Amino acid sequence: MSRVLRLCLPLCLVAAACDVKVGEKGVSLNVASEQASDTWQRSYTLPAGGRLELSAVNGAVHVTGTSGPKAEVSIVREASAMTKDDASQAVASVSIIEDAKPDVVRIEIRPDSQARLRRLTVRTTVAVPRGLAASIRTQNGRIELENVNGKITVAAANGAITGRGISGSLSASVVNGRLSIDLAPTSEDVELTSLNGAIRVGIPAEANADVQLDALNGGVTVDPRLKLVSKDVEGENSGAFFSKRVVGRLNAGGSKIVARATNGAVRVGLPGDDLERQGR
Repeated sequence: MSRVLRLCLPLCLVAAACDVKVGEKGVSLNVASEQASDTWQRSYTLPAGGRLELSAVNGAVHVTGTSGPKAEVSIVREASAMTKDDASQAVASVSIIEDAKPDVVRIEIRPDSQARLRRLTVRTTVAVPRGLAASIRTQNGRIELENVNGKITVAAANGAITGRGISGSLSASVVNGRLSIDLAPTSEDVELTSLNGAIRVGIPAEANADVQLDALNGGVTVDPRLKLVSKDVEGENSGAFFSKRVVGRLNAGGSKIVARATNGAVRVGLPGDDLERQGR
């Protein structure tokens, strides 16, 4: 690699977008100065037992609970390029495929094969009514949950899943990312799994739950303020608050909270603990 190219590449990392060309006459560096954006919005009235499914790629998804009767979806596509036309074409390269039926809605965000070569940002916001079943999946992006009360299934590959105020049932899985979830006192069954990432769970001290925590190639840590009554503890420090596996009951028991990490630790504490360190 030439000395000039070595000097140019760091500039690209801090610029909004750039185009590096290496030719017979040397290296040319262009910085994108044009932007384009588009907002796609829909609302759906789904019956009791209805379902919303969303599949996303290369973008963040923010899921919030709503007291209204409708599910709301907003997708913002943004791009930077050398010209306005190129930026607009980059935005258009991200397809949104909608399949809406009376009881189920499916939405897929699908970039074309060249999208990874462009300066693209896709941000999705989903408002979920109380009790609705929703399935959210993303690749190369994060999922954020806030004050959701429904039957929620979320999965992320190469991205984190974070949540707070979760009062419904939740099934969350992540590959190559962290999982950080704060539960409400009245949360229902929760199942969290992680491959190559840590799991943090915040459980209110007054919650009634049966807990099962497992960490393969990691450790399980439980904050003693939770007053967990252990039924089964395995590890070098059996009987303490650090082990490989913990099964126990909080207060009167009730909803099931399961956390399983492979190549990562499982830490359980009170809601709000370690939020800054977790990047929230």
